[in-house]
Amino acid sequence: MQIWKFEIKLPKTHGTEVIVEGVPFGADFLRLALRNDTPVLWMKVDITRNLVPLYFYWVGSTLDFDDRDLEYIDTVQVGSLVWHLFVKVGSIDPTKSQSYG
Repeated sequence: MQIWKFEIKLPKTHGTEVIVEGVPFGADFLRLALRNDTPVLWMKVDITRNLVPLYFYWVGSTLDFDDRDLEYIDTVQVGSLVWHLFVKVGSIDPTKSQSYG
């Protein structure tokens, strides 16, 4: 097991999808925080697992959104804006991924 960090780009608009490539299948989310004004998500990963994309969504406070198939990760505040990060449940397809080796 290792702990990896992934930068999650800040949204320009509410409900923005962000795809993060190269995440080992089954990664565990540990912490979302700002590092040099960039949101970073730390995950515990098994580097022997297949690499898959994860689909994240940023949601702004007080704005409507459809939470079907979304799992809450964490919240960050950037200046006066507060953003909530969700991951799409079931967005992982390990049959289309690469593995270490």
